[in-house]
Amino acid sequence: MSKRKKKDLSSNELTLFCTQLSLLVRGGISVYEGLMIMTENLDDAGMKELYEMISLDVEEGYALGAALEKAERFPDYFIEMIKIGETAGRLDEVLDSLAEYYEKSEYITKAVKNTLRYPLVMVGILILVMLLIITKALPIFSQVYEQLGVEVTGVLRGLLNFGAFLEQYFIGILIVIAVLVLLYVILRNTGWGRRTGASLYDKSVFTRRFSYRSSLSKFAYAVSLCLASGLNVDDSVMMARDLIESPKIKDKIEVVLESMQQGMSFAAALGKSGLFSAVYVSMISVGAKSGMLDEMMKMVADRYASDTDEWIGGRLAVIEPTIVIVMSVLIGLLLVTVMLPLLGILSSI
Repeated sequence: MSKRKKKDLSSNELTLFCTQLSLLVRGGISVYEGLMIMTENLDDAGMKELYEMISLDVEEGYALGAALEKAERFPDYFIEMIKIGETAGRLDEVLDSLAEYYEKSEYITKAVKNTLRYPLVMVGILILVMLLIITKALPIFSQVYEQLGVEVTGVLRGLLNFGAFLEQYFIGILIVIAVLVLLYVILRNTGWGRRTGASLYDKSVFTRRFSYRSSLSKFAYAVSLCLASGLNVDDSVMMARDLIESPKIKDKIEVVLESMQQGMSFAAALGKSGLFSAVYVSMISVGAKSGMLDEMMKMVADRYASDTDEWIGGRLAVIEPTIVIVMSVLIGLLLVTVMLPLLGILSSI
């Protein structure tokens, strides 16, 4: 897999590419002619140049997948699926699937942004207000307490010390934050940084299930395509394995391959590896016996994709109220911390 340095196309750009090329290929137009037609209808100079470069490579004899890889603007998953589609002779179907995948990806991204926008603005305002209270208001309360002969201790003393620290090292803190942001941007554009990020994403308690089931859906769909093209199960699994980035899933796929090499059936190997649930393994076993393994794998892929969508919808529904509750609790604790000493003084008068 090539290590791209250029920025990948957006989900919208990938969806448009797949939708247009799929329609043209399905209509009997060659990939090269389709790319030329798409190029003529582009207004964006940068995209026009990219399409022209891909068209020239295809004209020179490159397969579409190889031309896209050479362009260094398409995601690895996108390129590998195109290669599988070309091998399977089902490029139009793969293009439709990719269009649906990236359209859904864009929808999810927008849904997350829209869901988080208001709570994040409120969190930002809360942090700003709390910092102002800690650095400006609390010192005044502290002076009042000292004049009244009340010793400031506990949480309030800790907050006062924290406020003093922020005021003293404010410039240094800003520099550290700026360096961390810059480091994040740099690492995000390196191969090692992307691999590390993918590994953390897989292990995160918040995204682990989404990442795992999304990868299983990709794997099952790729196997389905390969089987439908006439490839045997072993070759199909090996080709689909290259789509997966999750080390955990790749290890299980290796167990599947090793088990099949030892004479075990595909369904039995899946059961041994623990890659799919027992229900799906049973479905795949029935599909293998009935000669409909490719269709059954596609059904499994659709089930995992549907489960992923439901999981995302459920998480988005609880994010905003959770953030509001946390904000309310923090504000309440801050007010209680500040007011308790004053209430103690008033009750003793």
